[in-house]
Amino acid sequence: MKLAPTIRSHIEDYIKEKGYKLQQFSNTCGVNVGTLSAIIKGSRPLAMNQLDQITSALHNFDRLYPITINLERLAKIMMSHIKQDTTHTKRKTVYPLFVYQGYSLLLRASCCSKIGKYEEALECTRTYYELTLIEPNEEDILYIEKFRKWGKINIYLYRLMMGKNEVLEDYIEHVENEYEGEDEEILVAIFNIVQTANRFKYDVNFILERFKDKINLSHIGSRHEGEYSEQNWNTRLVKFFYELAVYYLSRSSYESGMKALISSMELSINISNDPYLIKCVNLYGEYRRFANEEINVKYQQILQSNNIA
Repeated sequence: MKLAPTIRSHIEDYIKEKGYKLQQFSNTCGVNVGTLSAIIKGSRPLAMNQLDQITSALHNFDRLYPITINLERLAKIMMSHIKQDTTHTKRKTVYPLFVYQGYSLLLRASCCSKIGKYEEALECTRTYYELTLIEPNEEDILYIEKFRKWGKINIYLYRLMMGKNEVLEDYIEHVENEYEGEDEEILVAIFNIVQTANRFKYDVNFILERFKDKINLSHIGSRHEGEYSEQNWNTRLVKFFYELAVYYLSRSSYESGMKALISSMELSINISNDPYLIKCVNLYGEYRRFANEEINVKYQQILQSNNIA
């Protein structure tokens, strides 16, 4: 199979381009450094959850997009080969083959949403949402239900990203129902909503008010281990509080906006996210005149304690 070397070489190229050590990239993606080393060397297969963690850390979705297409193509070839095999040999893959097709569509949809191809993201999502088998066994049904769960929520999400504000309440209600007790997933949904609100100038104050307690508690050290590595989650929080700052400041809610901006700034420093730290400093400069004395003092303390000019 040609796909694995393509992914491995992409990981290697990214690490070299960024000047990272393997341990640094391991911290970012949340995959154990020994496992990551074995994946790159080709001595260990790449599991789907690891692929998800790694692709999230790579960020270069334009380059990841063709990999997801290739993954889907290979899954279809393998499924076609199995259908033609009349010997009924034992399955050689970790997951049922249709899962690889569905997961490639899920990753492709995610890539498309990051580069503004929302129609294609929606098309991919509807395809994996409708995946079926003629005679599914218990394991097959488990994955079919997972794809339908993810698909239903993501159909709402990509429609929201296309500017269809009427699905907003359906989206957040489905996330709440499907991920009851999983605060991380609810916060991810709120981030998606705020980011979309900034793009289309929506008013989502009622959502922020509804989940204000979860937002206030979403800081380093307040979470339980979940689907996201600590570094991955903290990166999401940096972006979330930055988008929240943009939302509030653009609506003249200066106190809330400045508090969110300081939170993003502090988190950026804690995880060495320089690009977002620069964005925070620039945004603060734009709205400096609206900061109260307490915020100004806090801002200066952050700069001085981290030797930022």
